[in-house]
Amino acid sequence: MMERYIELAAAVLAGSTMTAFISAIANRRRNKAQARSVEVRGELAIVDTATSLVETLRAEIERVSDRVKVLEDENRQMRLEMVRMTAEISELRVENLMLARERDSLAAKLDSGAD
Repeated sequence: MMERYIELAAAVLAGSTMTAFISAIANRRRNKAQARSVEVRGELAIVDTATSLVETLRAEIERVSDRVKVLEDENRQMRLEMVRMTAEISELRVENLMLARERDSLAAKLDSGAD
């Protein structure tokens, strides 16, 4: 009779051990699946953030690019104006020299007539 109790106790212990083992395997798989799910959600959040940043940066690059084009056009216009003004200054210098010579010539005539 004692042997029966021992067999019964062994069977109960073996059943409990098997149940615990199977439960541990199931829990382990569930925990791995949950961990992977958390990883995937984190990766998706990173992708969403990166996509948003890329879109923001793309818009900013386009805005800056447009501004650069405007500034380049303004720069080109200013350079053309500078070339025009430089030519005008040269013309005025030549005219100034010619007027100075004419003045000197007239002053010389005036001085020679006064003698």
